[in-house]
Amino acid sequence: LEPYGRRARAFCEALWSRPAPLVVAPSADGDRSVREARGGEEPTTGGIDVPGLLDRLGWDRIDLLKVDIGRAERSVFQPSCEAWLDRVRHIAIILRDDEGRRVFFGSVEPHWREIT
Repeated sequence: LEPYGRRARAFCEALWSRPAPLVVAPSADGDRSVREARGGEEPTTGGIDVPGLLDRLGWDRIDLLKVDIGRAERSVFQPSCEAWLDRVRHIAIILRDDEGRRVFFGSVEPHWREIT
């Protein structure tokens, strides 16, 4: 990211529905899954939500949120996302299964605006 200077910052955290310790582990289908760490379990990484990310960056809004988070959109786009969706102008997302599509579109559809 060095060529981008102050325009780019990297965070060693995963996007999640709330701040939480997370575990990344192999899933049954050979992919990876992410879940919140259970009591006494060593987390792999920390989770950060969109409001926390905005606060850390000192931003009011995001113009383009690019999301490629495996199947974690099931967590990120739960009802709690209602609190921040209006702070994101555009979302580019990769959805890998029908459940992810259902959760994502169910959450964002009420926020769609007609372009005139």
